[in-house]
Formats: sequence, C-alpha cells, structure tokens
Amino acid sequence: MRLSRFLGLVLTVSSTSLSYSIDKLSKRDEETAPNDCKAIESLWKQKYSVANCCNIRGDNYQYITCENGRITEMVLSDNQLTGEIPSTIGNLTNLRILLLSGNQLTGTIPSTIGNLENLQELYLNSNKLTGSIPSEIGKLTKLIWLYLDSNQLTGSIPSTIGNLTNLQHSALAWNKLTGKIPSEIGNLHELYEIWLNSNQLEGSIPSTIGNLKKLVWLHLDKNRLTGTIPSEIGNLSALQYLYLDDNQLTGEIPSTIRKLTNLKYLYLNFNQLTGEIPSAIGKLKNLQELWLNSNKLKGTIPSVIGNLSNLKVLILCDNQLTGEIPSTIGKLTNMQRLILAWNKLTGKIPSEIGKLSSLRDIWLNNNQLKGSIPSTIGNLSSLQHSYFMENQLSGKIPSTIGKLSLLQDIFLEDNQLTGEIPSEIGNLTNLKYLYLNNNQLTGKIPSTIEKMSELIILDLSNNNLSGPIPDVENLTNFTTFDVSYNCIDCENIKDKSLQNGNEITCSGSVQKNKCELRCGRSWGSCPEGQCCSKEGFCGTTSSYCSHNKKCQRKYVKCVYTQKQQQQQKRDNKECDVINKLLKKDPSYNCCSDTEIECSNGHIIKIYIQGKYIYDSIPPELGNLSNLEELKVHGCYLTGSIPSSLGNLSNLKNLNFEQNILEGAIPPELGNLVNLENLKISRNYITGSIPPELGNLSNLEKLNLSENHLTGSIPSSLGNLSKLKQLFLYQNVLNGTIPHEFGNLLNLEELDLSNNYLTGPIPSELGNLSKLKTIRLINNNLSGTIPKEIKKKNIKLYTYNNPLLNDKSSNIFIVIT
Repeated sequence: MRLSRFLGLVLTVSSTSLSYSIDKLSKRDEETAPNDCKAIESLWKQKYSVANCCNIRGDNYQYITCENGRITEMVLSDNQLTGEIPSTIGNLTNLRILLLSGNQLTGTIPSTIGNLENLQELYLNSNKLTGSIPSEIGKLTKLIWLYLDSNQLTGSIPSTIGNLTNLQHSALAWNKLTGKIPSEIGNLHELYEIWLNSNQLEGSIPSTIGNLKKLVWLHLDKNRLTGTIPSEIGNLSALQYLYLDDNQLTGEIPSTIRKLTNLKYLYLNFNQLTGEIPSAIGKLKNLQELWLNSNKLKGTIPSVIGNLSNLKVLILCDNQLTGEIPSTIGKLTNMQRLILAWNKLTGKIPSEIGKLSSLRDIWLNNNQLKGSIPSTIGNLSSLQHSYFMENQLSGKIPSTIGKLSLLQDIFLEDNQLTGEIPSEIGNLTNLKYLYLNNNQLTGKIPSTIEKMSELIILDLSNNNLSGPIPDVENLTNFTTFDVSYNCIDCENIKDKSLQNGNEITCSGSVQKNKCELRCGRSWGSCPEGQCCSKEGFCGTTSSYCSHNKKCQRKYVKCVYTQKQQQQQKRDNKECDVINKLLKKDPSYNCCSDTEIECSNGHIIKIYIQGKYIYDSIPPELGNLSNLEELKVHGCYLTGSIPSSLGNLSNLKNLNFEQNILEGAIPPELGNLVNLENLKISRNYITGSIPPELGNLSNLEKLNLSENHLTGSIPSSLGNLSKLKQLFLYQNVLNGTIPHEFGNLLNLEELDLSNNYLTGPIPSELGNLSKLKTIRLINNNLSGTIPKEIKKKNIKLYTYNNPLLNDKSSNIFIVIT
C-alpha cells in the first residue's frame, strides 16, 4: 500500500513557521491592519466577532498575524468557511502564509492572487473550488508550498508554473484538470514532491521531468497519460516514490530505471506496458513495493528479483508472463504480499517459497502450475489469504497446512489434487473460506472440521469423497456446505442442523434429510408418480442436484430442497444489480450463485473474494433493503463508495478491504445503526473520517487502515461502546488522540501507528479494562506514558515518537 504523506508534511515542515508565529502572538496584540482586514472580512467575519482581525486566535491554531500594519500570515484552515475567496485578497501584498484548506469555499481562485509577491505558502486544498488555475500564479516566485488538491478545478495546468523556481512542494491532485503536463515543469529544480494524480491529464510524460534531481515523490497516477515512460526518468536520483499507475502508457519499462537506487515504491500497474520485466529492476535494492499488474508484459519473472531484499509487496498479476516462478524468490524474507495470478506461469511452486515467513497473501491462481503443493508452505506462519485455484496442481494437500493458524481462506478449487483431506486442516480455527471443489480428492471428510468455528463456506463439490458428513451444527457462521457430485452418505444429516440457520448445501441446496434414486439409461425408470430429471434423479419435480457420474451407488445424496425452491424465485431488480457487478448475463439467477445468499427471493448476503472485477460499486446496491452482509474483498473495485449504501438499514457486515477504491467515506454510512463490522482497509480512500461513524452503536470492529485519510480523529468515535477493534494505522491523520476513547469500555485492540498524531497519550485509555494492545508507532506524540496505563497489563508499542519523553519499561511491553 502506498504511503501518501504530503498532508503530514504540511504539519511537520511548516511547524517552524507556525510555532514561530504562535510564540509571537502575544507581542502583536496591539497590531492593527485595517485595510488588509477589510479586504478579507468576508472570510474571517464568518467565525470571529473581533473588531481587529489581527486579534484572531482560534481553538485549533487558527490565527491571523500582522506586522507593521499589514497581514503577514493568515491561517484559517478547518474553519467551515463558505463563499468565495474575495479578489481583494490580492491587496495583502505582505502575506507570506495563506492557509484556507479544509473549508467549504466555492467559486474560482481569483487572478489577483498573483499580486501576493511575498507569498511562500499557499494552501487552498480540500475545498470546493472550481474553474481553472489562474496563470497569474506564476508570479509567486517566492512560493515554496502550493497545495490546490482535493477541489473541483478544471482546465489545464498553466505553463507559468515553470516560473516557480523556489517551489518544493506541489499538490494539484484530486481535481478535474485536463490537457498536458507542461514541459516547463522541468524548471522546478527545487521540487521535492509533486502530486498530479486523480485528474484527467492527457498526452505524454514530458522528458523534462528528468531535470528534477531533488524529487522524492512523483504522483502521476489515475490520469489518461499516453506514450512511453521517458528514459530521462532514470535521472531522478533522489526519487523514492514513483506512481504512474492507472494510465494508458505503452512501450517497455525503460532500462534506465536501474539508476533509481533510492526507489522504495514503484507503481506501473493498470497501463498497457509491453515487453519483458527488465533485469535492471534487480538494481533497486531499496524497493519495498513493486506493482506491475494489469499490463501486457511477457517473458519470465527475472531471477534477479531475488536481489530485492527489502521487497514487501510484489504484484505481477494479470499479465502474460510465462516460465517458472524463480527459486530466488525465497530470498525475499520481508515479503508480505505475493500476487502472481492471471498469467501463464508453468512449472512447480518452488519449495523456497516456504522461507517467506512474513507472507500474508499469496495469489498464484489462474496459471498453468503443475506438481504438488510444497510441504514448506507450512512455514508461512503469517499467511492469512491463499489462492491456488485454476491451475494443474496434483498430489496431496500437505498436512503441514494445518500449521497456518492465521489463515482465513484457502482457494484450491479447479486443480487435480488427489488423496484425502488432511485431518490437520481442523487446526485452522480462523479459517472462513475453504474451497476444495473440482479436484479428485478421496476418502472421508475429516471430522476435525467440526472445530473450525469461523468457517462460513466449505465447498467440497465435484470430488470422489465418501462416507458420512461430519456434525457441523455448532458452526454458527456456516452459510454454505457444498458436497455435491460426490459419494457422500446423507442418512446421518439431522434436521436440527438446519434449525439454527446453518445451511448444509448440496449443489447450492439445503439438505432435507432425503436421498433419491438414480434413473436414466443405466438405472432404469423411476417409481410410479416420479419423473426422471435431466441430471438422472427420481423425484416429483424435474429440478434435482446432479451426482458424480463416477460413483456407482443406487442411493445417493441430496436433491431438490427448500433453498432450491427459493432460488426459483428471484427479485429481478436485485439480481440485475449483482449481475452488473459480476458481469453476468442479465437473465442469470443470482440466487443460485454460491457467493450470493437469498431468502424469499431477496438477496441477504454477498460474499465475493479474489475476483477480478475492476469496476465501480453500483449505487443500486443501496436498494437491496434486505441485505445483511456485504463483502467484496480483494476484487479490484474502483471508484468511490456510493452514499446510497447508507440506505442498507439491515446491514451487519460491510467489507471492501484490499481494493483500489478512492474518494471519501460517505457520511451516510453513519445511518447503518445495525452494523457490527466495517472494514475498508488497504484502499486509496481520502478525506477525513466522517464523525457520523460515531452513530454506529452496534459496531464491534472498525478497520480503516492503510488508506490516505487525513484530518483529525473525530471524538465521536468514543461513542462506539461495543467496539472491540479500532485500526486506523498507516494513514495521514493528525491532531491528538481523542480523550473520548476512554469511553470504549469493550476495546481490546487499538492501532493508530504510522500517522502524524501529536500531543500526549490520553490517560483515559488506562480505564479500559479489556484493552490488550495499543500500537502508536511512528507518530509525533509527546509527554510521558500515563501512570494509568503503566498499571495495566497492556502491550504498548510507542517507538519512533521522538517527543515522547517516557522511556519506562514497567508496562508489559514498551518499545520506545
């Protein structure tokens, strides 16, 4: 996941000038600037009733500073200001800092802003500004910070921006800018970061970009850029973060990329790049994330990939790669996500893959891999998600898979696996999804699955399994148990297992404790009063589940049932929404899909995981009024979360984790008062956390981590009295930790790491008797660790908070 930190830099880099001003405020109480104050009174008078604007002191460091009868600094961010920026702002010719971000300002940026010849810092980001960027902005030759991002600006980037030769920080992202990137951008030799992403920019990347030798951050992603990646990009010797993804770039990856030896993040995914992955990529020893997915790359994965010892994320899926997975991949011991799916890879899964002890996700599905699954997979102690389906894997499922205690899903369907299902699989008590269908497995279903309390879906269909079905009535999360097309004895299935909401399924149907006769050419006719279905079963209706044709038993397993009857009913409008999302035929009965659960013809649960959807969430999902569960995980969902989802009043679980969603979290989600789990982690969500989430009185788990969220943590989250887990780590959040968190009496885990949080650790956290773990790593917290926390048996992680004075180790774990 990329780390978007630029808003945090506003706080850290600008802190010198801001604190300098605050220290001197008391000395300036007598200052007046009547003309300047009048020029901007339409802004400051909205919130402050003082007669002299030089006396403005807000609660959150808002202020106006005056010197010698002139305004020099105007900091009115996050102040709910409305209306337009007056053209008279151009009269403030002594202004050095203009910070109006995080308001609701509308209208255009006045051209008179070009009169502010002393301006060094300009922040108009996170408003509702429209129109074009005035060319007069090129007159601000002293400008160091230029943030116009997160507005609704249109038009092209003026070429006069090339006059800003002192510019170090520039963000024009998340607007509607069009046209080409001006070649004059190459004049900005002091530039440290530039954010042009999430616009509608066209044309090629100018070769002059290679002049920016001090550039560390380059964001050109999510535009409409065409042409090749200029070889001059190799001149950016200081570059650490390069994002060119989600454009229409063509040609090969330039070999000059080898010169970017400081590069940490390389995103070239979702383009039309061709050729092979250059071996030069092996020179990037500092690389942590490499995203090349969804291009047209061919050839093999170069063995030099093993040189990237710091690599944590390798995503090469959805290309045309061939050859074997190099054994050198075993050197990448820091790897957390390995996604090689949807290629044409052959050969065996290298046993060296077992050395990746930090691996959380492995996606090798939809290739042409052969051979057995290496037993070394049992060494992947951090593994949570595994996808091996639609290959040609053979041999037995290794018993070592039972050692993967954190595993949540296993997808092994559509292979050629043989042997029995290892009984050790019952050790996977966190497993939720187990797909072993469409293989050649034999033997009994292990009774140890009775211990898998988190299991939601178990699909064993289309194998050669025999024997009884284990007792699964205690698996309260169960929704689907598919054992169709096997040789299973069904006499032991008890009706009571259906009474608590469990659905023991055969070919998607609920077992009703009934076995039926085979019929047809090999079996003869049915008894009087019954007909023979096209699948070869006797019954009073023609809709029966099929049976494994290799199984020569007269009495077989389940047939037409209540759920099958329900599936004949369907709400056409509801299915239209799902069929649109899954790109199914409009006539498709979505209620027959294993990923959809219906009741009385209405959709109540959606579980979609690991599918390549690459499309936006249809707003019509908000019309599924009976929906209780909505999970679309790891499916490349794009666009924003529609506000219409706030209409799903029965929703209990909402999970959009591991997609490529952007935009803000709609405040309408605060209407989902029955919600128990809200998980939107590992996306590209921007904006602030809506305070309306504090209305979710039944929420137990909230995970918004690994996004681009900004602003402060709303104190209203302290209202979530049932909350057990709160994960907001790896965002760009600032401000203090709310004291109201002391009200979260059921909280067990709190992770706010990798943000820009300031101030002390609230002592109120010591009141939380159920709290086991607090992670506050990589922030700017100050003060000491409260004694109320020291008395508790809490794991507290606080390292890399340079202003935190307390180095005590009296707590169970304190890492400072």
